[in-house]
Amino acid sequence: MKEDLTLVIYSCGIFSDLWDAHVKLLNQNWPDRSIRTIILTDSPTEKSFEGIEIISAGDGKELTERVRFLLPHLTTEYVLVTLDDYFLTTPISSNAIKRIVEIMDRNKYDYVRLFDRPHCPLSATNDKDIYTYTLDKDYRVNLYSGIWRRSFIESTLPETDLNAWEYEVTLTDRARSVNGRCAVSHGNEFPILDVVRKGRILPKAWRYLKSHNLYHGNRPRFPYRDYLLLGLKTQSNRLLAKLPAPVYQGIKSMCVILGMQSFSAKQNRK
Repeated sequence: MKEDLTLVIYSCGIFSDLWDAHVKLLNQNWPDRSIRTIILTDSPTEKSFEGIEIISAGDGKELTERVRFLLPHLTTEYVLVTLDDYFLTTPISSNAIKRIVEIMDRNKYDYVRLFDRPHCPLSATNDKDIYTYTLDKDYRVNLYSGIWRRSFIESTLPETDLNAWEYEVTLTDRARSVNGRCAVSHGNEFPILDVVRKGRILPKAWRYLKSHNLYHGNRPRFPYRDYLLLGLKTQSNRLLAKLPAPVYQGIKSMCVILGMQSFSAKQNRK
């Protein structure tokens, strides 16, 4: 599989306090990982990890600039993309990941999400746990863990430099413009613990990190009240995602008119 797939962890300097725990859990839960593994960041760093490359695109580089810098360094057809604050907490199977790559190759998929979203109509395929879906709403392609065709990553990069939040909100439109073939796996091949939101450690992640003595930085905790509100917002978004596309777009447009942002451009993230 190492000739076909590279694992890339999107990151940046202000999130480097998470790297030690991320790498420890990655090695612990994917011990037979033989594929090239890269942490993609901005600023040069003195940190190092056995078996992992750290590629620094340069001080102050936004995510799209970092990804553009990375592409010439990639030699595989497929890239498993994840984020620095998505931690593996249970063992995964190299054979299960290999199966997804083989399915992508056979069916010419450009992108397979390894997270059981979006909440939208799905079409079953001949492959167990693999479903295709339409690109008629935002966030059908996003930065949750997934396997991307390298050329598809390149096709999603805009000419302007965007941070992670700005880039993510453009992904579905750009995927639609190139007729991207997208699918989602419900096979739980790459289960993650979501650790950080708005620069702060989420309550569930805080409990896990402390109980396993994994984090020794000074990143603040996410307030529990805000966490509950975040859950309500997430559930609301899932309900909206099930609406017909014209209704969804109408509600989204109304929210913009009322001054509500459709994505968190001001959040403290890459």
